[in-house]
Amino acid sequence: MVLAGILAATQLAIGVRKEMRELIDANLMQYASSLYMLEQQVQGYGHVSEPLNLDKHDDGDHDDDDEDKKDESHNNLSAIKPTAKPKVSSEFYSGYAVAFQIWDMPTAQLIIRSASAPESPLTTFAQGFSDQSVGDRQWRTYVHVDREQRRVIMVAQEQLLTNHLIQEIVTRLISPIALGFILLLGLFYALIRRSLRPLEALNQAVASRSPIDLRPIELPHAPKEIAPVVHSINTLMQSLEESLNMERHFTGNAAHELRTPLSVIDTLTQTAIKTQDLSLLPKIKSATDHARRQIEQLLTLARLDANAGLSQVQTVNLYTCAQTVIADLFNIRRKNVEIQLHGDANTTVQSTQELMYILLKNIIENAITHTPERTPDGAIGSIHVHIEQTPTPQIRVTDSGNGIAPEQLQRITERFYRAEQRHDGFGIGLSIVQRICQLHQARLSIANRTDGHSGLEVRIVLDE
Repeated sequence: MVLAGILAATQLAIGVRKEMRELIDANLMQYASSLYMLEQQVQGYGHVSEPLNLDKHDDGDHDDDDEDKKDESHNNLSAIKPTAKPKVSSEFYSGYAVAFQIWDMPTAQLIIRSASAPESPLTTFAQGFSDQSVGDRQWRTYVHVDREQRRVIMVAQEQLLTNHLIQEIVTRLISPIALGFILLLGLFYALIRRSLRPLEALNQAVASRSPIDLRPIELPHAPKEIAPVVHSINTLMQSLEESLNMERHFTGNAAHELRTPLSVIDTLTQTAIKTQDLSLLPKIKSATDHARRQIEQLLTLARLDANAGLSQVQTVNLYTCAQTVIADLFNIRRKNVEIQLHGDANTTVQSTQELMYILLKNIIENAITHTPERTPDGAIGSIHVHIEQTPTPQIRVTDSGNGIAPEQLQRITERFYRAEQRHDGFGIGLSIVQRICQLHQARLSIANRTDGHSGLEVRIVLDE
């Protein structure tokens, strides 16, 4: 806005200067024309300071004496030498700082000049406008040469006056504009300051909060334009508060979950040291493995919460990945249960090998944990893993356990939640499964089997 004002003022000044220049040039031409007419009237008289009487001539007569009369008139006008300093009073012209000279062109003699004009020529004898410097004075000049090229009339006006007039006019024109512009800027500043007050209040409200104070910000008098900003900040604070609560809950539960196996390890170790009972070593080993698995799951869950793991997506063969998981669990299995793999060996998904391994491992390991070695009818406990492409990749795992009460199915994926029947687990495995499904935008469903057998069915539908 300031730049626009400066440009406008500059354009105005340029325009005024141009108009003034044209006006002065027209003035000079008018003066020159008037002086030429006057000079024509006084031809034939030797002293311009004397009363001037015009000769009576019959314009219609052209006898042989006409040329002699013209010569006589010329000689009379030329009788005034420049040393005599012929001049007329400049009182009339002083208010306008206008100077003039009349020269006899054939003889290059000064015929008459104004008191404000120098004795030397104001400019060259060429007709037209020019800017000249005479001594320490700057002139805008106009030269008029008559048709017979006998008389040269020079009219000039000082540039000092021109510049003064231009400055005066520009000042008088621009001053109100500048004043109005300043007032307008002041008005805009006041309006902007007033409109920014709600933002300043919002800034103070946020800056005065402690890092743990995530209560909603209240600005009852905030304008409707600021309301969406306040709403967005409150939504962000609510999300931060929920995240902090989840972190606190996670930390508390993790500490609680780890306390039990660590206490068991400590007790068994102290007993073994005191009694030198080597039979306690397998129990210590089992408790240590239990704690290690729990720590691994906690670390996995924390890493998944940070959205880590999907930075380098690749094509993963689900069937091959399931084979690897089953083989690894077979080597460390703690129960004599049967695990069977079914489905399409060419089923693939866009993910990472690590995430798919963790997903399948937690599903199958959860099934192993809650599947007894023998069913109520005496059959061997079994787990069936189905990898299908119908038409999108699907994972379906069924076990022959006891299932879960319907009222507990809604909470089975909650962190650290364990159904009453599932007291051996950590309450983390299915939470990890759910988080991986969220990262892949996959659909997870957990339900009791409906094929006439007891147990759970975990189904995951992935996108290709």
